[in-house]
Amino acid sequence: MGQGAVADYRVYLALLNLCEHTRSLESGKRVHEFLRRSTFRRDVELSNRLIRMYCKCGSVKDARRVFDQIPERNISSWHLMIGGYAANGLGCDGLLVFQQMKQAGVPPDGETFELVLAACAQAEAVEEGFLHFESMKEHGIVPSMEHYLEVINILGNAAAAICPDDPVPSAEDLADQIIEDLNYFRLGAVMCMGISSGAYILSLFATKKYRERVLGLILVSPFCKSPSWTEWFYNKVMSNLLYFYGVCGLLKECLLQRYFSKEVRDNAEFPESEIVQASRKLLDERKGINVFRFLQVINERPDIMEGLKRLKCGTLIFLGDSSPFHSEALHMTSKLARRYTALVEVQGCGSMVTEEQPHAMLVPMEYFLMG
Repeated sequence: MGQGAVADYRVYLALLNLCEHTRSLESGKRVHEFLRRSTFRRDVELSNRLIRMYCKCGSVKDARRVFDQIPERNISSWHLMIGGYAANGLGCDGLLVFQQMKQAGVPPDGETFELVLAACAQAEAVEEGFLHFESMKEHGIVPSMEHYLEVINILGNAAAAICPDDPVPSAEDLADQIIEDLNYFRLGAVMCMGISSGAYILSLFATKKYRERVLGLILVSPFCKSPSWTEWFYNKVMSNLLYFYGVCGLLKECLLQRYFSKEVRDNAEFPESEIVQASRKLLDERKGINVFRFLQVINERPDIMEGLKRLKCGTLIFLGDSSPFHSEALHMTSKLARRYTALVEVQGCGSMVTEEQPHAMLVPMEYFLMG
């Protein structure tokens, strides 16, 4: 294009897509300049691509300039601007765009409210978030799982640090809370799925008081070779959480290396995967005091390994072949009754099987649930 060649529509799409994925702001601005002089300068879809590219590159001001210059915005234009503000830590600005969208007479849809709730979560706007959630009924929109998850994010992001004087629940308390929820919703026996530390709580739930309420266990990345799960949970998971939420960037990087395979963390052909980027951002936002207090959740308790041996419900275990806890998970699996246990080793991923290779879980889970 710099030598007088005229780019067509598809070339602009490809170039903007490349700039977006490489997070190359300067290259994106150059493409924008060429586009501004072309016959496609008023095209709404290319303008939307520009907004998305600028937001991905962290330049929300440039994205807003493009947004303001679109002669006839479509609903995607509004969505990209709301989501772009929220993703860049400007949730309040995203909510203002939503107000402008309503004033412009553009009817919101389910995706609109998902983005608005995400903006509320970023802005820690709890009351406004619930008002928007309730207003979905006025537009005839039935909340989906994504909307409920955003509500959880709103409450979680706005939560204050745990006061040192507040009582901290024990592992037994957490297991009891599960049964309270089941009773509240009038559920009988259920299929349980636990991931890493969640596997500990669900195993405790299934092996102690509530065996008759468990149809089966699906455990993702469990790792235990110590005499008791308490010791494992404290020494393994909680020490990792200190890395996970710690203030030291180097320790944070160590944890990312432990939980994500090299293919996901660092690939020569593609930029760092979005799940690692999202995790990196999440780690920077957590409050260390919450983690410190959470260490006290695990109280001294009797060994439950004998309970694992007597567990008669079916158990399906997923394990990444490059997980640093591979041998520990195999050891833990050996403690379960072989007749009721199935182990699935997932190729090419670390401990975060649900994030790195989610599709590899579908067929085994389907067979497991079919009995």
